[in-house]
Amino acid sequence: MKYAAFSAVLFAPSPTRESVQTRPGRVAAFRGVIIQSDALNPIGRLFIRPVEGLDLLCAGVLDVASPTRSPGNKTRPGLGMHAGLHVYLEDGREFVAEQLCGGWEEWFVNGLHWTPLESFRQRADPAAGGWDVTVPMDCFRQMDPAGEEYALAQLNQVRGIGFIHEDCTAFIARVVGPNHRLFADSPIMSAIGVYMRSGEPALPLVKRNAQLPARSAALLKIDALRQLPDPISANDSMSLRQLHFRCILISLACVALAGLVGLLRVPAHWTRRG
Repeated sequence: MKYAAFSAVLFAPSPTRESVQTRPGRVAAFRGVIIQSDALNPIGRLFIRPVEGLDLLCAGVLDVASPTRSPGNKTRPGLGMHAGLHVYLEDGREFVAEQLCGGWEEWFVNGLHWTPLESFRQRADPAAGGWDVTVPMDCFRQMDPAGEEYALAQLNQVRGIGFIHEDCTAFIARVVGPNHRLFADSPIMSAIGVYMRSGEPALPLVKRNAQLPARSAALLKIDALRQLPDPISANDSMSLRQLHFRCILISLACVALAGLVGLLRVPAHWTRRG
């Protein structure tokens, strides 16, 4: 449990109490890709968003400031940090299929979870400024009915893998298949001639004539999204977001190793009593 709490604070999101790793029923239809902004996660606001914000700034999507408390106990809406597949089961229930981090099992064995829609929404805490938006499948540039049928078949047999190998947008990419890109290449890497997936939930590849409800369009910054270039990198390639996570993990491991080596090299007389 302490490892799940650590992951929730550092990397978020982690499973809710209602999240399950076994598919709760046969998936009958997609409602779309649901994008979420977690208003509560301090590390996400202070460290993850600023680093990944380089991509969003280059794409013209990033706001001037990250969400902060303002007078009247209100919060400016932040950018999407997480995404999952919003689905209907055959019995009519709505769930989100999502890749999460929590304990060691989620990190290294299976991060795939099925979360009831209401539980998913509570995680972001709307009262604090968190939000979620579902983008219908037909709003994505490369999605068509055949692609949706393929994704449904995949989702009804998909097996989970560890979060360290597959983050939330990489999971979606695996389900929809290699011919249906839903998220953009990294704008900042593309600018220097290196094409790789951004991995940012805030950069969905919506059609240039996509129409969404006013609130959804404003939260997603849809005018900027319509101008994103078509992707070049492979759908299953490593994303900048995954590279960022792995660099954080490697850095933490190096710090821990350096600390251990330092302890082992403490002169013996420092530890003697008297």
